Amino acid sequence: MLTFIATDPKGDAQFGGRWSQRLAPLFVEFAGVTAHERVLDVGCGTGNLTIALGAVQAFATGIDL
Repeated sequence: MLTFIATDPKGDAQFGGRWSQRLAPLFVEFAGVTAHERVLDVGCGTGNLTIALGAVQAFATGIDL
């Protein structure tokens, strides 16, 4: 059985945000993303990975529902 639980985005920022902010640069490095590459971040949530991609001058677009 699949269960879906909707949460307030404030909760994501409060609990998951602090971890994703720390881990995002490591994911960018692991993926080998470099300047001027185009990256689509699907399911970006609060955008911490998208922001980290911008920090290495990648062209990042984040989308979430």
